[in-house]
Amino acid sequence: EGCNSYFITGTDTLVMLADAYGDGYFVMNQSNNFRDFYPVTQSAYTINNCSPRHGSVIAISDAEYNALVNSFGF
Repeated sequence: EGCNSYFITGTDTLVMLADAYGDGYFVMNQSNNFRDFYPVTQSAYTINNCSPRHGSVIAISDAEYNALVNSFGF
């Protein structure tokens, strides 16, 4: 549910993020051809601490990252 896809910056690796809504966590799969997707193990990402659900991913600069961390912590 609520799937979105994005490329890892500087690579040809595509990640599909989906909300396993009934189970209360996100799942990730990745692909290099948008046809064959492979699961990413949950231990490889920390997005499952997020709430509310249906998250999206956007690329941000180092300066934007630092401003967010300074304002909200991480």
